[in-house]
Amino acid sequence: DMVCYTAQTLVRILSHGG
Repeated sequence: DMVCYTAQTLVRILSHGG
């Protein structure tokens, strides 16, 4: 789903520290 994909993307970005 779009929401799931977006959530995972945000988590990855936050994990990398943006």
